[in-house]
Amino acid sequence: MLAAKVFGLEESILQKCESKEISRFKSILIFFFVLLTIGCISFYYLFFLLSANYFIAIFGCALLGYIFYTILRFTIISISVPITEAITLKRMMFNPANIFRMVLFSAFLFAMLVPFTALLNHTSFTQKLNEYKSVMYIKYVSNKDKAKAKQLSLIQQAINQKTEERKHLTELLNQSKSTIDIGIANFQIAKIDSSIFDFKNKLVVKDSIISLDNLNELEQFSSTLKIAEMPFFRFRLVFSDKKTLFFFSLLFLLFFTIIPLYIRVLVSKNSNYDNLFSEMMINRIVTEYKSAKKDCSDHYKRKYAFQVSDNELFEDSPFNTKPKSLAFIKVKGVNLFSHFEKLKNESGKTQL
Repeated sequence: MLAAKVFGLEESILQKCESKEISRFKSILIFFFVLLTIGCISFYYLFFLLSANYFIAIFGCALLGYIFYTILRFTIISISVPITEAITLKRMMFNPANIFRMVLFSAFLFAMLVPFTALLNHTSFTQKLNEYKSVMYIKYVSNKDKAKAKQLSLIQQAINQKTEERKHLTELLNQSKSTIDIGIANFQIAKIDSSIFDFKNKLVVKDSIISLDNLNELEQFSSTLKIAEMPFFRFRLVFSDKKTLFFFSLLFLLFFTIIPLYIRVLVSKNSNYDNLFSEMMINRIVTEYKSAKKDCSDHYKRKYAFQVSDNELFEDSPFNTKPKSLAFIKVKGVNLFSHFEKLKNESGKTQL
């Protein structure tokens, strides 16, 4: 029976249950396989977004799907209470170990449903992603243009300063009447013109270098936006849109009910599986315990001629939850040596 193999149930015990109980386990099994199918689709989508390669997506889906299947299956299989305790719904639900299993199941369920919800909104999320990349690209270009203008402004300031100096010298030249002053002014103007020419050439070269560097960086930034932002930006969108978040929460609550339904089937009034399983395990443990004691006693008797006394300290061995009451009486205010001296004297009188 497939339900017995998937949920780790004893098939021989399950066959003794009523058909209604068996059909409940089958329904939970279908529910579980639907979740695993969604998980495989989700993992394939995740790895395809990361790699844009069908082979890697299939391989990653198979590997991660198997890991998730194993963990989710083990989480459901290991839900139980100690076999020495009464099997009740309250004890099963509020068992600390089972609460931890529910938290673990919730974490893996969350990881499975986020990519799946993003896949269902693939078209709208792609549009939002493109809008986001456009905004980021515009901001990046704007920042690069500002940085370029800031670097070129330093050279332009030097050109403006030299231009002002030339203008001032030209005014002095027009006012000067001395031949020597005119010669010096012409020399300084020629020197300033040479500096302005050099600065303008430097401005053109710097402009072309910065433009080329910016173009290369823009190409790298564009490729980064196409590769790195796709999966994680989509997953963030799952929780930014109210409708998508509501749908995700609905799916999460729907599939989380697998564990409460499984527990309900185990401990309901019409369910016999867990009771039959506990009885079988108790009988098996007691039988194996008695067999081990007998083998141990036979071994000591055969090898050492020693008879092992059966002195149990617990009433329910080997579960050891109910210790036996000791036959000794606690006496207060009695000297131990005086007590045994009195017993010795009494035994001596009896022999006489």
